[in-house]
Amino acid sequence: MTVTGDAAGARAAVEISDVSKFYGSGPEAVHAVDRVTLTVASGEFVSIVGPSGCGKSTLLEMVAGLLAPSTG
Repeated sequence: MTVTGDAAGARAAVEISDVSKFYGSGPEAVHAVDRVTLTVASGEFVSIVGPSGCGKSTLLEMVAGLLAPSTG
């Protein structure tokens, strides 16, 4: 996962590649976020929507660097 800045806007401001977050292990592991790939350009507006418990906050916490991804 990469978070970069570029005044010219030519590169991605946020790039997420095949990011996953699991809690626990084995067959009882909870897949909070599973293989998300996303690129957001500088100046672009993005909304993340979905039902309660689908991993929206977990994804944003990983982008902010508050939570380490399990993979990606």
